[in-house]
Amino acid sequence: MTYRILPAAEWYKLGPIMERQGKPVPRQEVSMAAVAEDFNGQIVAVLFLQTALHLEPLVIENPRVYMLSLLHTMDEALAEKQGLSYYCFTEGEKMARVAEIGGFKRLGDFWVREVTNGIPQS
Repeated sequence: MTYRILPAAEWYKLGPIMERQGKPVPRQEVSMAAVAEDFNGQIVAVLFLQTALHLEPLVIENPRVYMLSLLHTMDEALAEKQGLSYYCFTEGEKMARVAEIGGFKRLGDFWVREVTNGIPQS
């Protein structure tokens, strides 16, 4: 097995493995892919690292502001970015309500790993 980061020029090679799994290929502009290739050069495994956009903070100082209009404004600006996902992390009731009203899907627990001095820290 050969393990490597797949360069942008070879991103097209991810199509077959992702199609077999019924999953879309993440956007190359905001992702990187570590691949395992067999001795014939076929990709037999891939692990993606994707930039995760998140919705926060929310600051409203005027009670007449309609939060969903803010969200819809954001959605309109992202309309041409098909396949792009963004997240809403909810540590409090306010953002949990924003996520619920805004149509976000609950994904369960999140875990974080931060790179410090070139070494991932958990």
